[in-house]
Amino acid sequence: MRMNNIISNNIVSTNSNGRVAYLDMLKCLGMFIVVSGHIHIAYGWFSLPIHSYVIPLYFMLSGMTFRRSKFPKFVDFAKHRAKTLLLPYAMFSVITWAFWALYSYFTHAMVESYWMPLLQTILAQGSGRYLVHNVPLWFVPCLFVVEMIYYWLDKLPNWGKVLASVVLAVIGSLMIHVWKGVFILLPWSIESAFASVIFYCVGNLLVKRYGLKGIETIVLGKRALSIVTIIILTVVLVFTAHYNQHISLGSDLMGKSPFLFYFNAFIGIITIGLFSILICSISSNNKVFNSIMDYHLWFGRNSFYIMATHVPVKGVIMAAIATIIGKSTHFVGNDWICMPVVFVLTCAVCSVLAVWIGKFKYIDEQRHINRRVK
Repeated sequence: MRMNNIISNNIVSTNSNGRVAYLDMLKCLGMFIVVSGHIHIAYGWFSLPIHSYVIPLYFMLSGMTFRRSKFPKFVDFAKHRAKTLLLPYAMFSVITWAFWALYSYFTHAMVESYWMPLLQTILAQGSGRYLVHNVPLWFVPCLFVVEMIYYWLDKLPNWGKVLASVVLAVIGSLMIHVWKGVFILLPWSIESAFASVIFYCVGNLLVKRYGLKGIETIVLGKRALSIVTIIILTVVLVFTAHYNQHISLGSDLMGKSPFLFYFNAFIGIITIGLFSILICSISSNNKVFNSIMDYHLWFGRNSFYIMATHVPVKGVIMAAIATIIGKSTHFVGNDWICMPVVFVLTCAVCSVLAVWIGKFKYIDEQRHINRRVK
């Protein structure tokens, strides 16, 4: 079966199961930003604005789908999220570590220790050259911490949730700016988790107030205003993000000002959120356009797999291109001709891997179902 057919069938089934298209589009666009940022790490006029909000966006998206009513008991919720977050985190860390170790060995790379990065999986954070085999995985245990915190905050009245989230944001920001220990960030990126609870909280309260479909209805009811808002906020974000400089919740960087970090994060999320809702509302009979949209939505639904595999994939692709053209990987990552090639190839290879992983996951789920039936 061709991948296009798999994608199309997935779209139909997930829509019938109540998927909200603009959420999948947001995950897709966010992952495009993440992948591009790990290819071109020299943050400049284009990359600074979009990278100022991409990680907060994912925390907010997670908050938008949180429902404590599904798990009345904290223990059940913790077990569920450990299975859906921490178990995949550990599996992908071990698998990508093995690939990294073998690749480093056969390419004679300068490696301080082959085993230490695997042991650092327990620390579960990517600052200070930890998790060198797959740094983006730091986000998964950090999200787990955020969700464990918010489970208890969700029992408070709305004003209490907001107040507690703001207090944690202040504490997390101070910890990031003040703490300069051996790990740079504490294990499991606890400071970043404190700083990010507010995004999770806002996303959750937004959905509780308006509903996922309600948000879409409001935006589509004011298309002209939404377009004007996108333009204005984009211009503002370009200037404020450049002033605040590079931020990284996975490290110890919130730019020059924590206030600007939060300001930029929220206006960036609003901008890309409005754009995603508008673009998903377009109705077209053009098969090419619909195929492109289908792929983006599928990519968003599988963004976890893309996140977990793109770093080793892009590393191999960059090394191969560098060898072919007789340049360094640094050149490939900064050349405006090579970068798009690496980006497209990385997304393509990771998409194939996501299809394979999805098939293995489906087979495993069916096996467990059959065992329970027997």
